[in-house]
Amino acid sequence: MFRHLVKGGYHLRSGFQQMEAVVKRYPSFAPARKTLGICQFAVGSLPEGYHWLLRLLGLTANVDTGLRNLALAAAQPHDFQTESQLYLTLIREGYYKKTEDALRLVERLHAQQPDNLLFSYLLISVHKRQHHGEAALAAYRARPTGPGYLPVTYLHHMAADLLLYQGDYASSERENLTFLRDYKGQHYRKDTAFKLYLAAWLSGQPAAAARYREQINQPGPTDVEEDNYAQHYYHEAQALNPILTRARLQIDGGYNRPALATLSTFRATPATLLRDRIEEPYRRARAYQGLDMPDLAKLAFERTLAVAGESAPYFAPQAALQLGYMAQEAGKRRWPGRILRKPCATPGTSIKTAPMPKPLWPCAS
Repeated sequence: MFRHLVKGGYHLRSGFQQMEAVVKRYPSFAPARKTLGICQFAVGSLPEGYHWLLRLLGLTANVDTGLRNLALAAAQPHDFQTESQLYLTLIREGYYKKTEDALRLVERLHAQQPDNLLFSYLLISVHKRQHHGEAALAAYRARPTGPGYLPVTYLHHMAADLLLYQGDYASSERENLTFLRDYKGQHYRKDTAFKLYLAAWLSGQPAAAARYREQINQPGPTDVEEDNYAQHYYHEAQALNPILTRARLQIDGGYNRPALATLSTFRATPATLLRDRIEEPYRRARAYQGLDMPDLAKLAFERTLAVAGESAPYFAPQAALQLGYMAQEAGKRRWPGRILRKPCATPGTSIKTAPMPKPLWPCAS
């Protein structure tokens, strides 16, 4: 994140080797298993673009070995057991779609310690990732506050997203402005400017929208994916469709029926961009998925592919991937060629191990 690749790689290698030595000497010491497991998973799951650094450092690791070490630490009583459980469960949520386990754990921890701000943050974060907008907002509003707590400014940025999903654009703007006022870091500023732009644009404030849009291009890092997308959007200068954008935000917040109502107002004309004509059935499919209507979702995903033809914007390959997931969940071992024209994974691997396509914007639904 801070571009210290060689220095960071050296410290990772040093810590990794130290923890390997500790576990070898004290195999029953659970906290060492926790730290080694995190190192092993981190190294084993690094994107291909960093493999040159791993080769340079002589580092190899297996994600399954890392998860086994984390599981050992999570199962034994010790001072870091809760931390081990959180790492293990959040990894399973993020990488293996074990969403219910993560929600159960953070709800239990929050119920046990409602005055723990970290557990409140985790509850907000998991609900937000799982598209439970109302529950995430409720957790945000119920978070512990007061002089006994250090400020966690990023919570305002999270709340701003949740309010944007809900369509409360004025409140979303206030939360993001609070974030910018109090935040001391460099990252997430471009993303905040982009979200402020969306709130102003969707609420019919063109002058404010133009001002916030220009703020995206202010000097700053783009190491965080959200900032990188915001900068990419600024340079591409492609107009977003307001109906599809509003529906997209509603789906991100889990407001699937309102999203379908929003999409019902979309009317394609000869002047409508192909990208927008492809996105409309894709958004419908995602809303149907959120409502647990797989048959309607499948039809809408197939319509996405039919409209896309041979073009390959984000929505067509993502629709194909979602159809593959649905087929896999239904117990089918082979996918029709019209759904996946090219394999997303090497033979013998699960489709879920295939690289995800780059989203339209971060945390894409």
